[in-house]
Amino acid sequence: MTLHMLALHPDVGRLMRFASRERLLPPGGDLGYACHAVLVGAFGVNAPKPFAWCAPGTRAGGRDGRLLAYARVGLPELASSAASFADPELAAILALESGASKEMPSQFAPGTRLGFRVRIRPVVRTGKDRDGTGARERDAHDRTATDT
Repeated sequence: MTLHMLALHPDVGRLMRFASRERLLPPGGDLGYACHAVLVGAFGVNAPKPFAWCAPGTRAGGRDGRLLAYARVGLPELASSAASFADPELAAILALESGASKEMPSQFAPGTRLGFRVRIRPVVRTGKDRDGTGARERDAHDRTATDT
């Protein structure tokens, strides 16, 4: 399997408006779930994962913010798919024309030192969705005693 690293520079203003309108912006303003929704909406089954949103003003995010991700296909294939099938608003949020990607090595020499960062957000699955189709997920930190 080939793995590609992507670096995208989403339009933060558009992302914030989309997240607010679609109620994807939790208290505290973490755009992670909104980024997930945009990636899935734009690329479907080829949506990059895992990914990390690097907020503007942080060392990793730079001046304008950055979305780092891994995907099974490169940016040219994702951009072509988005141009053909994605909601134009989602493609505009991602600003694919300013992104970059590279193919990652499939093997590393013995003794190679690698670094990584892990960020998790535990969820609790409860009951069924409002339409009765499946379990509802909720951030474990926000769980209340009435969630069962």
